[in-house]
Amino acid sequence: MAMRCPACGRETTPALSRCTHCGAPLDDATSHDPPAWGADGAMTARDPGSGPRPWEPVAPPWGAAPGSVPVPDAPPETPGERTMSLSQEPWNDPPIWQPPPPPARRGPPYLLIAAGVAFLTVVALLIVFWPAGDRSAPSPGAASAPATSPGESGEPEPSTEESPGGDAAQARAVDALLTEMATTRADLGGVVQRGCLPGELRDIRSARQEQLGRAQSLEVSGLPEGTALREALTSALQASVDSNDRYLTYAPGCPSDGDSVIASANDRASAAKRTFLGLWNPIAQEQGLTTRSEATI
Repeated sequence: MAMRCPACGRETTPALSRCTHCGAPLDDATSHDPPAWGADGAMTARDPGSGPRPWEPVAPPWGAAPGSVPVPDAPPETPGERTMSLSQEPWNDPPIWQPPPPPARRGPPYLLIAAGVAFLTVVALLIVFWPAGDRSAPSPGAASAPATSPGESGEPEPSTEESPGGDAAQARAVDALLTEMATTRADLGGVVQRGCLPGELRDIRSARQEQLGRAQSLEVSGLPEGTALREALTSALQASVDSNDRYLTYAPGCPSDGDSVIASANDRASAAKRTFLGLWNPIAQEQGLTTRSEATI
């Protein structure tokens, strides 16, 4: 049996709880109530205000169900409080124009500098080591001079005879040694005056030994009587070294005047000096050097 929906007025199935057309709930009691009867036994019309009217809209089925708790409204503002609108987020602002970054500075051109230095080095090496040829070779057109004997050239032959003074360089070497011997003799006089201290006497002996070695190695081949001159000088220096050794045996202090060892050494030194000076002074005069005496060497 069909029934009419009280909400939309269409026929619907009464077995369902809602209208198949509009979804309005179907009230069985309202839909199947028998008509009301009046007091006089006549049927009266139903009160139109007692149920929904077909033309009245009904709340949709997805609305609030009967008996649900209504959502409360927003609480009213408390007196004395005020609301403030939040500012816009910073990332929503339009981008601000920024100047472009400055261009990167370039460093010094090390590669170009190194290449320049290498190039200059190569050029300098080429200039220094470039072969210039054999400059000592004679030119092709130069005629070779014929070999001539020393007498055929017409030039006088160098004299092989020694000059009276002999070799000048050898004479100067002997003169320099005599100057040092004179200095050492003067130093020995000061050491004796100060009491013949051991250290000062050893210095004198070392100087005499060094002079003796130089005298033994003198080159005198260019001097007249050079060998005899060297032997006389060497003998005089050896006697001086022997005398200095005897002085050291008394140090500190000086030996007595009657010491036989020192007296013998002094006699030998004096004799050798006289022989040497007889050969040396003529050479010194010829070479323009200083003449000597026994007291100065």
